[in-house]
Amino acid sequence: MAANLEEEQSLRECEAYVQRHNIQQILKDAIVSLCVSRPENPIAFLRDYFHKLDRMFIDLFISNVSGEKAI
Repeated sequence: MAANLEEEQSLRECEAYVQRHNIQQILKDAIVSLCVSRPENPIAFLRDYFHKLDRMFIDLFISNVSGEKAI
């Protein structure tokens, strides 16, 4: 019984995490891009895709921080 409650709590926390970070949409976009491109090496494609996505988030963060300092 306690293990079942822990499992349910863990699942709720996981679902909240996925929702909070928009993981489903991020993965959907990656898969759509993969299917459109159909690369020979899908793993390398996904690695590059997520690297570019990470770079975009870093650049966005830096531009937001810089913009806040200008105010």
